[in-house]
Amino acid sequence: MLPHLLFDFGGVIIDIDYARTPAAFRRLSRAGATVEYSQASQAELFDLLETGKVSAAEFRDGLRDLYELDATDAEIDAAWHALLLDVPAERLALIGELRRAGHQTALLSNTNALHIAEINRRLARQYGFQHGIADCLDRVFYSQEVGLRKPGE
Repeated sequence: MLPHLLFDFGGVIIDIDYARTPAAFRRLSRAGATVEYSQASQAELFDLLETGKVSAAEFRDGLRDLYELDATDAEIDAAWHALLLDVPAERLALIGELRRAGHQTALLSNTNALHIAEINRRLARQYGFQHGIADCLDRVFYSQEVGLRKPGE
């Protein structure tokens, strides 16, 4: 039996730039707040979103309070999505080749409903995917659905 292959989303399947989101939030902040968000460290509010413990609306309201944002939901979403870059076709093609070779493939990602919806919209527009990234993998596990982030216990 061929091995199961487990992929991460950010930095593996989709290109990301963590610096873009804090910069976008700073521009929305009345006080030019310092925004703690990086691959290595983030405010607890981000963890709560990524583990499904707060809704998108609660997350946006939390950001407004935490960083003194004077912004609409759409502006906050755009700033939150700023870190998401593109999904190169060659990465999707490689996953397809691995599946055709008999490998079981899965995604394990610290992500949230807002990013999932945005990425899936982009994949539908760019590649015609009907069900987002799930179209090219056997299984998908999102931290917000399992209630845990990696690395964790």
